[in-house]
Amino acid sequence: MNQHSTDHAHCDHEQCDCDHDHEHDHGPLAELVTVRDWLRYAVTRFNRTGIFCGHGTNDSYDEAVWLLLGSLALPLERLEPFLDACIPAEERIALFEAIERRADERVPTAYILGEAWLGDFRFTVDERVIVPRSFFAELLEDGLAGWIDEPEAVTSALDMCTGSGCLAVLMAHAFPGAEITAADLSEDALDVALQNVTDYGLDARIELVQSDVFSALDGRRYDLILSNPPYVTGDAMDTLPPEYLHEPRMALAAGDDGLDVVRRLIAEGAAHLNPDGLLAVEVGHNRGIVEEAFPDLPFTWLSTRGGDDMVFVLRRKIFPAASPEHHETDPGGLRAMSNNRPILLVEDNPDDEALALHAFSKNQITNPVIVVHDGAEALDYLFGTGSYAGNNGPLPAVVMLDLKLPRIDGLEVLRHIRADSRTTLLPVVVLTTSRESLDLQQAYNLGANSYVRKPVDFERFVQVIGLLGRYWLEVNESSDASTRNGY
Repeated sequence: MNQHSTDHAHCDHEQCDCDHDHEHDHGPLAELVTVRDWLRYAVTRFNRTGIFCGHGTNDSYDEAVWLLLGSLALPLERLEPFLDACIPAEERIALFEAIERRADERVPTAYILGEAWLGDFRFTVDERVIVPRSFFAELLEDGLAGWIDEPEAVTSALDMCTGSGCLAVLMAHAFPGAEITAADLSEDALDVALQNVTDYGLDARIELVQSDVFSALDGRRYDLILSNPPYVTGDAMDTLPPEYLHEPRMALAAGDDGLDVVRRLIAEGAAHLNPDGLLAVEVGHNRGIVEEAFPDLPFTWLSTRGGDDMVFVLRRKIFPAASPEHHETDPGGLRAMSNNRPILLVEDNPDDEALALHAFSKNQITNPVIVVHDGAEALDYLFGTGSYAGNNGPLPAVVMLDLKLPRIDGLEVLRHIRADSRTTLLPVVVLTTSRESLDLQQAYNLGANSYVRKPVDFERFVQVIGLLGRYWLEVNESSDASTRNGY
């Protein structure tokens, strides 16, 4: 035994103030010195407590690296140069507390650090918003290429269910000429979003709106509506890992099947898109649920590094006029109309288009509505040519045809329809503002089934659409020749 040990053995324990008896002479605070030490400790703690990594990392190691580097204000992409750096005692206490919160309380690292990242973009977050994570971060890197031909041409875009505002900020960078609306029901979330918008100097381009889906956006239209809405099913909510329970429930839960908000986006989205607009919605692993709820909608599912079935897109022209059959109300009894074959609306006037779609919705006509804006596009859709090449879906239950159309006028469209054996019996209703008697006569001579002048009065217009819907979709019996059999 050396002299120091001998002396210590004979000293009064209660009186001894030797350094090695200090409170932190043992345990992590005393024994862990370097970043490497603390990294090993954090990984072990996380593995032993079984943390769940679902907020931007894949495993306990990545989670520990993020927590350590973030806590020490070190660059997140450069671990190696700091591995053998010593951590001062005063920093170790905060680091130890952060690791314990992550391991024992299962608080997400983003909340502990007060920040989250989407690619190169940093965002302030706290428990008023969900931790940013979205497949849109990748898709916006190239401005939704393949669906948005010219990002600079996008002049208006909506981020629905914006949360922290992260996707609105990414949209502002992807579409430099666009004015962005960022909407959310939560006032608390919008407060966080405001901080992020301000941090990026985008106050003049991003407008924050408190809205229950589209409720506060009447009359607004956009080139692009993007949404990462709540979509967690009831069963999944009951089995969420503890980390997710720190997030706002309203930002996750979306009814039994996870589609409460998605239904509204599809049902009401058409009225808020410009004629060539696009709706893009993230639904996680719910593709099967979405397609079962909307069996007649031609969803396109986008590919990302994280999966190919997480985000769908719909063009404005193929939107339904109302929500799917799961909608709870059906005052007019129209849910069971026809066999849910689509309505083809051929209309080049955006105001008349919006009016017709609103009338379909108000009358609870739930058949999908395909909207085309000129005669050539109408023929392409019907005969599977041009941009609709390969379209083998059912023919429409009825065509509602305007007469004064670009490229090919309505009477010529009607002539083509009646001249082809595949469509000769297809019901065609001329829906026009024309009061020319010659138009009326020619339309019937070419085989129009009905000729209806659009009422100027809105309520009367809604009533007329309801009558047309009831007759052609419920009362009328369609011939087998009006389907695409043999196409």
